[in-house]
Amino acid sequence: MKKTIIVDIDNTIVDQVPRKKEILRKLLNTDVKEEVLRKDFSLHSVLHGTNRATFINYLLGPELQECLIAIPGSVEALNRLKNDYYILYLSSRPEAQKEITIQLLERLGFPIPDGDEIEIGLWQAECNIGNLTEDEINSRSLEWKHKFISQCASQKPLLAVISDTPEDVSISARLGIPSILFHSHGEENELRKKIEEITKNGVR
Repeated sequence: MKKTIIVDIDNTIVDQVPRKKEILRKLLNTDVKEEVLRKDFSLHSVLHGTNRATFINYLLGPELQECLIAIPGSVEALNRLKNDYYILYLSSRPEAQKEITIQLLERLGFPIPDGDEIEIGLWQAECNIGNLTEDEINSRSLEWKHKFISQCASQKPLLAVISDTPEDVSISARLGIPSILFHSHGEENELRKKIEEITKNGVR
């Protein structure tokens, strides 16, 4: 029986930077350089208060998907892996965006979910995300991912979880599942500090 690889979507196989740049330009009339967007993943140096809330809500929405591009090498890698493993896309994108997410994967050339050997799991938020704070969005989506991965682990053999955040990787590690942290953004020193903090204290 094939083992399953769980892979995150945004910032792991799909580059969100071009979309972030366009959202900032469109909503806030702000032109932020690409290198800033890649180093400051959370954009704390750029966004504050109402502007930040507006940006977060738009980022979690369905608009401007056409701006998204594939992380170099990711399409080729997943198309090779699908020959030997089941692929399960896992994302904090809301469940309502399932169709546009599948369309995005198809446009970029990724293996398409077929409900059998290639599946997709999106966040079943069970509430209006627009009413949540940024911290609530992060904590609730992580809680959902933990439950989702735990359930998968009880039903099928998992080879690995691939994601771009220490929080996601820590979830799989605590469940005893090998994990791969794909570092596509942020400063290396800050990433190391975050991993050390989570290792010591767990996800909050």
